[in-house]
Amino acid sequence: MTVNELESIFDRIIEKLKFELGKESEIQTKSCLYRLIPTEIWNQFAKLEDWNSASEINLCSLDDDVEELEKLAKNEDRACTYVSFDRIASLLREVSQVNNPI
Repeated sequence: MTVNELESIFDRIIEKLKFELGKESEIQTKSCLYRLIPTEIWNQFAKLEDWNSASEINLCSLDDDVEELEKLAKNEDRACTYVSFDRIASLLREVSQVNNPI
């Protein structure tokens, strides 16, 4: 995938949100905390019991993610880091679950 393709996907995601929720609608979340599994250990969780005992799974705050993303959105001088990628991924997962629950 190219950066241009990724840009096109994000543009389509934003258009979907604007169409479904409205341009000025606030993103609704239901969760406060979530578990983040570092990418390099995804394959270590083959069985349910692996999840319950893993110390590598981090407990993260969606509220904190949203707060930091809002700072990034409001301040052009604020650095966008790869942690911002994790934060937006978590928010997008939550939006998906709220609007299209499994």
